Amino acid sequence: MTYGRILAYLAILGGSLWFGATRAFGAFSGTVKPLSGTPAFGVSLWKPQFLPQGWENAVARLDFVSIKINDGSSAYTTGEKGQELAETYTRIRQLGVATHGWGWHYLDTTTDKAIQEARSAIEACRHFKLKTYYVNAEHNWTKSANPVATMTTLVQTFRTEAPDIKLVYNSSVGPGGAPTLAPQVIHLFDVYAPMVYATTRERCAEEWRDRHAEAVKAGVPYSPMGGSGRASDHPGRFWSYTYGPLGQIELQRDYPAEWVVPFLGNTAGAHMLVSGNAENPSLPEQAKLLKRASRDLLPLT
Repeated sequence: MTYGRILAYLAILGGSLWFGATRAFGAFSGTVKPLSGTPAFGVSLWKPQFLPQGWENAVARLDFVSIKINDGSSAYTTGEKGQELAETYTRIRQLGVATHGWGWHYLDTTTDKAIQEARSAIEACRHFKLKTYYVNAEHNWTKSANPVATMTTLVQTFRTEAPDIKLVYNSSVGPGGAPTLAPQVIHLFDVYAPMVYATTRERCAEEWRDRHAEAVKAGVPYSPMGGSGRASDHPGRFWSYTYGPLGQIELQRDYPAEWVVPFLGNTAGAHMLVSGNAENPSLPEQAKLLKRASRDLLPLT
């Protein structure tokens, strides 16, 4: 057994002991319910060029990969972007891994513009043969005159013109109003995938728990978008935490997700596919640990 593996097992053991103690003394509110299955674990990638050498072996151990295919009313179906996406999707499918897509949506003016954005996204989904699409809506959308109307129009256009495509609401949790608006539109979607990454354990856990409550209230499957676990610019901090107090293993036990989908927004984040660090193992190992937390451990009462 290697030194690194010994440390990993000790970290898991320490987190499990801490978790048992917090449950006994009521560190978390809410009812703990046993899970009926295991979560799917994938990644959301901004650009294929971020993928590190050896990414194929890592991705083969995941359940799905989502890549940006659309921006507003611009589908990435032609030119170098279109070719690179097509080649990447082909390789992922050859590995036996499901493929999803996502797009940035402005939704900042009229409902007519929302229809244009929806149709652009539908075009991209059809082009790349995708059945699951993440609507990434952040500050542009929240500043529109009637954000609920524009989002509703986008979803209605999908339901009418592409009813076979599963829609995922992918929102920001930072300043700008998205957390306030989210409860008003979550119910329109098939899955809720809020961004829950931060650089402290407390903030990551707070966002995971709060967004989970929103999903439960709306009756929509929960798919938190955490960070890859890469080191941040703050010494000793990381973009999400796997082990120990308030780590994702613990959160998955108490506030279960049906999908977990870390965001790979740069080269450093994507490199977590093939290597870990002091706080987080590689993404395939994170996937294995979260599934084990859902499947193998005894339900808590």
